[in-house]
Amino acid sequence: MLVAAARAASSKCLLAHPARAAPGLRRCISAASSPAKLDPAPTSIYIHWPYCEAKCTYCSFNKYHIPVNGQDHDRMLKCIEIDLAHALRTDPSQLYSHLGEAVGQVRQESRSLPWDEQGSKPEAAAEDLPSRSKPHIRSIYFGGGTPSLMLPSTVESICEMISQSCSVDPHVEISLEANPTSMSLDKLSAFKQAGVNRLSLGLQSLNDQDLAFFGRDHSAADGLRSAEMAMRIFDNVSLDMIWGRPGQTVDEWRKELQIIASMNSAHMSLYQLQVERGTPLHKWVAQKQVAEYDSDVLADFYEATRETAAQCGFQQYEVSSFYNTRFAPPRKSRHNTAYWEGHEYIGVGPGAHGRRHSWKSPERYRTFCVQSPNAWMKQCESHGHGVRRITRISEEDAMKEIVVFGLRTYEGVSCDTFERFSKGVPLHQFLDGEALDHFIELGLIMWSQDGRKLRPTARGLAVIDHIVADMI
Repeated sequence: MLVAAARAASSKCLLAHPARAAPGLRRCISAASSPAKLDPAPTSIYIHWPYCEAKCTYCSFNKYHIPVNGQDHDRMLKCIEIDLAHALRTDPSQLYSHLGEAVGQVRQESRSLPWDEQGSKPEAAAEDLPSRSKPHIRSIYFGGGTPSLMLPSTVESICEMISQSCSVDPHVEISLEANPTSMSLDKLSAFKQAGVNRLSLGLQSLNDQDLAFFGRDHSAADGLRSAEMAMRIFDNVSLDMIWGRPGQTVDEWRKELQIIASMNSAHMSLYQLQVERGTPLHKWVAQKQVAEYDSDVLADFYEATRETAAQCGFQQYEVSSFYNTRFAPPRKSRHNTAYWEGHEYIGVGPGAHGRRHSWKSPERYRTFCVQSPNAWMKQCESHGHGVRRITRISEEDAMKEIVVFGLRTYEGVSCDTFERFSKGVPLHQFLDGEALDHFIELGLIMWSQDGRKLRPTARGLAVIDHIVADMI
């Protein structure tokens, strides 16, 4: 059922009204309106596939080389289904309480189970916890790692499980990250048939020397061919690029971005190169083998990104996110929007994180899965879930999250959204009033006409991290 809905949602002719939807989508709408109790807010699901054919020198995500004996697709699928089933039926407050009892801790901030890499079982197991009501799923995201290394049948099985266990939005967004070397026309078609309706393709650069420096296993020509192939299959493709690369000039970046934009994808994600701890890039920078750009040069890169994207018909709606104005409706990332707006998301898979909302109380929790794929699978098999730690999110941290993520978008922070997490404390009262007034006077942030939304200006979005730090 979910697969049918996803195929329908990816078709332009079905974007108007549910009443005109194809039979598969109507079945999904019917399920969504069934008598089953729904959670008050939408939920997203993140599935982490940890394997890569090559490790990028800048990437700090939880990723692993493909094992010598290959990926165990059957076992990974089984464990994803175990982990996801547990998350869907278990209130996070009960998991938090259970983990605390298993460890015997008194401390309330964080609860962990002390199993080792072999998955040795603690005194208590998370079994027979009460069931939850059906969550309403607005997006599913297959990330990694390299999830395009998955079998399409694995994706389809997961989607079908979700459709049977949840109420699914008729326009559910099902995204899959892809690498140019792990896709073919047939495989992309199979992913679409499995339910995927949005592809996020990591090109990163159109310079072969930079791609080699990053440890990428494809050329610029490979990337362009894969983008053309992806857009033959999907009408919602996001092309991902990195700017501020060592030795790159602003003019070179403008030309590169013009080429990418001319491909007329529905979306672009344009990221500043980040030097993350634990990566080869961080080591090279620390050893002064690679130089970082200063803030003034990076500001020039950022302005060139905004200006060039706009000239090519792409509207910025978040610091790194741009939608193609020629597509109607705009193909903003529904999944990322869930992060920015504070919605619940379930994280499943090795090293996956989640932000869970209790349906029994206003409490919110962060979940952290076991990182090693083998240890995660062993724990799923022995404990019935892959969570290694769960942390309660304080009211203050919840309010900070809404401000930090909300102000990274042009939509900004809605007072109504903020007050859902602040127990009625007004947004302006939570922020530093002097800093707030100062940034408004500088034209970096502004209130909406009705005074119910605080949003950055175009100039403010460029320095929003500094603004937020001063205000909270």
